[in-house]
Amino acid sequence: RTPSRPNMISKCSILFFIAAMSVASASDVLFSATQVSITNIPGQSEDNEVKANVQYDFNNKLAVISYQNPGSTGENFRETYDWDARVYYKQCSKCDAYFSNIEPIFHKLDGDELTTVRQFELGAGQKTCKCYKRVTNVSGQIAELCLADVDGNAFAQPCFAKFADGREFTFNGPVTDGKAISKPSKCDIKTCTAPLDLTFVLDQTGSINNQEWDQLKSFVLAVVDQFEVGPEKTMVGVAYFSGVTYGEKQDPAKCCGLADPALALSASPINIRNVINSHEKTGGHTCIGCGIRAAAKYYPNPTRTLDAKKVMIVLTDGHNNRETNFLPADIQNAKDAGITLFSVGVKNHDPQTMRQIASNPDTGVFEAADFDGLVNLVAGIVKNVCLEGTSVSPCAGCKGLCGCGGFLCPDC
Repeated sequence: RTPSRPNMISKCSILFFIAAMSVASASDVLFSATQVSITNIPGQSEDNEVKANVQYDFNNKLAVISYQNPGSTGENFRETYDWDARVYYKQCSKCDAYFSNIEPIFHKLDGDELTTVRQFELGAGQKTCKCYKRVTNVSGQIAELCLADVDGNAFAQPCFAKFADGREFTFNGPVTDGKAISKPSKCDIKTCTAPLDLTFVLDQTGSINNQEWDQLKSFVLAVVDQFEVGPEKTMVGVAYFSGVTYGEKQDPAKCCGLADPALALSASPINIRNVINSHEKTGGHTCIGCGIRAAAKYYPNPTRTLDAKKVMIVLTDGHNNRETNFLPADIQNAKDAGITLFSVGVKNHDPQTMRQIASNPDTGVFEAADFDGLVNLVAGIVKNVCLEGTSVSPCAGCKGLCGCGGFLCPDC
């Protein structure tokens, strides 16, 4: 059995990770493949092989794999991957849904390097397939992809895929035109169970009115509610920032910021909710760095008994105008301490500052035109923050085809 891991259930499954990106003729990609063999499964003998069927629907960004459990139960499984929403659905005797951090790409990408031309037995005969090398260091992604040129469309028929961890997928049977796939129904996405030390750094300045303040608190609580809070799961801290008017001989680039370290990392849902609900904003000016600096002092978490990813979410509705000289250093010091930063900009925020704060400007920046729009950011923030925690522990002792930090077959 695999030890308890973030977003994992203890029983392993045979996962087939498929995703896609927009390419020429991609809208035509609807295929069904039978007799897909999976070999070189980590943790199993080299001669162990699993047979599966695959359905692929580029238009709806869905892929389905069906297979029989190679174990003693012989139970049939059906797994659906929504690579756009990065959600994985597991269907056996019930349906469960999980956020998925596995994004292999099953189509040729710009930059893929043609390395060789190989012959494969596909369906009734041999096919000539072009094999491409893809530079990747992620075990859940494809390192080599071979595609058959069928009717001039090199994306229509996969021949072979080798993942970075050594797993190999060979399409032995016929690949035929497929049908559109529907998302599973009645599958609620599970709360994030990753072990995270998650801190919110929140703007409490005068540009936020009372209604917006209530919306800000509702947003933070909505995000917190998606995490399983506890000593071995997610712990939550909160810090607020603002600033005061500077005097005649004072320089706002160096002075007059304020921070309120309201709650160190806590494993108590009641405590967290009470602090967020009861806190009254102070008003004043904006010292984002003051809040980051105060929250960074919560790390390392002295109450942790296991490794947990450090994450900070910084929310502001304006421009940093106090202790401006120190903001770059405050951001960098937090990152150097191993904290992954996300930024949430609302209303009159500075987009450049938001990108400066985020550890990954492509996936770590969230923006809303007003406080009404914060509710629309919850799912995306939870997804990306939760995925930070899935890389904490290796997939130790796993038997079967499972991605480290990925999602395993639940008990059915």
